[in-house]
Amino acid sequence: MPNPSLAGAPGRLCAALSLGALFGSCGPEEGPRPPPPDVFGQAHGCYLVKAQGARLGRVGEAYTFAEVAATPLRFQPTDLGTYALYDPEGGYVVDDDGRLVRQVELRSDVTEIDDTYVSGAEWLLEPAGSALHLRNRRTGAWLAQGGLTGYPLLAADVTLEAAEGCAVYPELSVDATGAPGQTVWPDGDVYGVVDMHSHLLANFGFAAAL
Repeated sequence: MPNPSLAGAPGRLCAALSLGALFGSCGPEEGPRPPPPDVFGQAHGCYLVKAQGARLGRVGEAYTFAEVAATPLRFQPTDLGTYALYDPEGGYVVDDDGRLVRQVELRSDVTEIDDTYVSGAEWLLEPAGSALHLRNRRTGAWLAQGGLTGYPLLAADVTLEAAEGCAVYPELSVDATGAPGQTVWPDGDVYGVVDMHSHLLANFGFAAAL
C-alpha cells in the first residue's frame, strides 16, 4: 500500500534521495539553452557599439559612452573573434594603458622591435549571456560605461547595431598591374619563375635592428 505521506510530493521525495539531488535527476527538465552570441560574423561589418542605451562616440582624441554622437566603426578582423575598431577618419579605438583613446598611428611588433608586443587597438569580442563584452587583447581590460575596467562584472553589455558611414579599411595589395602571361613549351612544361630562397620574418631577427 503506498505511503500517503509521499503521495503527490515528488519534490520532498527528491530532496530525500541524495543521489537524485546530486545528479539532478528529479524536478522538471530544463529546455535547451540558447546558443551564445556569434563573435565571428562581425568581420568587416560596420556597427554602432551600444551599451545600456548609450552609443560609443568620439570626443576629440578620446572615445566615450557619454552624451555624444555615435561613431560608426569598421570591425576589421585581426584574428578569430578579435577586431580593430576603425573609425571613418582613419583612427582606431585604443586602450592606451587605461585610457580609452583614439590613435591614427599604431605601435606594433615591428616598430617596437619586439615580436611579443600586442597592440592596444585589438579587441576580443566575447559572449556574455545574450550580450557581448569587448576586452582589450593587450591589457585585458573590458570596455565599460565609464571607459575601461579591470573587473568583468563592471564590463558593458554590448550590442552591435548595423550602421552606415564606415571607412573602407586600407587592405594590403600587391600593387601589381597588367594581365599575367602564360608560356607553355612544346612538351607541355609551363614556363615560370619560383623564389626558392626567402628570409621571411627577418625583421624579427637582425634586419629590424639595422
